[in-house]
Amino acid sequence: MLRRFILFLFVVGLSGTAGLWVGLLYAPGPGEETREKLSTFFAENKEAFGDLFARSRQALGNAVDAVGGTVKAEGEREPDG
Repeated sequence: MLRRFILFLFVVGLSGTAGLWVGLLYAPGPGEETREKLSTFFAENKEAFGDLFARSRQALGNAVDAVGGTVKAEGEREPDG
């Protein structure tokens, strides 16, 4: 289940990044106008992006801790045979 969650996070991140770049490449306005709009958008939503990154960092930390605990528990088992 944890592997599926990590794979899901990876796919979502990759898809979001790809979508962002495709959107920028096909932007209807000239480069200067597009950069100005993006700059304004990110400035207006700076707090929301900060919260999103903090939650993502926390979720990734929890996933790493869970994987570390699973690996440690697997290493502590007695070998068969």
